[in-house]
Amino acid sequence: MPHDRMDPGGFKLAYARAPFVFGVARAVELPGPVLVSLMSDLDGTPAANKALLHRMTATGALELTRAGRVGTYRMAGRLLTGFGAVRGDRALRSAAWDGRFHALVYDIPESRRRERDRFLVAAHEVGYRTVRPGLLIGPTDELDTVGDTSGLGVQEAWMTFPERDVPDLVARAWRLGEFRAEYDHAVAALQATLARDLERSAGAEALRTMFEAKAMLTGLLLRDGALPAELTPPDWPAARVRDLVRSVEDRLWPAALAHVDEVVRTGPHTHLVVSDESWPA
Repeated sequence: MPHDRMDPGGFKLAYARAPFVFGVARAVELPGPVLVSLMSDLDGTPAANKALLHRMTATGALELTRAGRVGTYRMAGRLLTGFGAVRGDRALRSAAWDGRFHALVYDIPESRRRERDRFLVAAHEVGYRTVRPGLLIGPTDELDTVGDTSGLGVQEAWMTFPERDVPDLVARAWRLGEFRAEYDHAVAALQATLARDLERSAGAEALRTMFEAKAMLTGLLLRDGALPAELTPPDWPAARVRDLVRSVEDRLWPAALAHVDEVVRTGPHTHLVVSDESWPA
């Protein structure tokens, strides 16, 4: 990875499978066989999804507990925080934009490249962007969710820019031209999905179509940094995509939920499922 790649890590669609399954299952803890089965309905083979769960556990996105020979999983860390934000439990940012940018200044040598890359990926995931080598900025202070930066020499500060320069700064650092095109593509794809007879979808097909729509929105929000409305053009299409995704979900939800309930409740590991009571009835 280059020293200051603009898009470190990026959004990986595969990593959206597990939180999506937790959401539709309305569970805070799921046994591995159930999670793998439903993730494989979305995409990938069972073997590939087992390996994915191992990687997510190793990076702290999931917590694994053993119940005899069966492992059970819970979301953790930034994955859990992001899940709450997407679900609407919390704002996508810790505060409203107050006209300043929170800056992270760093000088991590090549000899610590792995630590530097982990820091850049984590910072990018919570909305910071590079404006020059060694300087990241974000509209709000999200350092607490970046993770442990002790020992990396990361310094923080607040920066202001002339009001006339802010639109161009944001457009370049957050690549708004590129993401406008991607949002427009998402609008067209979602409209095409809604033109289909979705009510005839059943089982895994309904679940998969709903996942593709939800993941499209989640990926765009994470990749454009979930910018505050004050920092996007007035016709920014994020709200339009949200509305279209909600329409897709409304039409597919009954069939998708019925499929997930059948897999979760009729398998041999039902007793290991821990329901999420925070969902509305």
